[in-house]
Amino acid sequence: LPGPTDSCYALDVKITLDQYPSDTRWEIIPQGESTALFVSPPYNNSFMFLPDTQSVCLEGGNYDFIIYDDYGDGICCDWGEGSYQLAFDGEVAINGGSFGLSETKPFATPGFDNSVTTDPPVPS
Repeated sequence: LPGPTDSCYALDVKITLDQYPSDTRWEIIPQGESTALFVSPPYNNSFMFLPDTQSVCLEGGNYDFIIYDDYGDGICCDWGEGSYQLAFDGEVAINGGSFGLSETKPFATPGFDNSVTTDPPVPS
């Protein structure tokens, strides 16, 4: 596994926008928290059909990637072949593109289990 750089893992967030880039935004939130660590730049029409890559640095752990489309038709496939891909040093963690108003995907930095943590069942 590639080691962390300065105690964080470099994550490339690649978004290919559809015909309506301003509908799209995303954020990365540590699992179990409500405050985003990273949010997308504002996408305007100059991003139409183009890829945008943002590189962020994450401490080891579990995160949620949430992508939103204000119009409710995702970024694929009605108005272009939009997609997203999150990768650590070329190793794809999650990807997608076809969704409605929003999609939440859990992922983890290398070496962490990205299973969604849930509370243990309450004994009956």
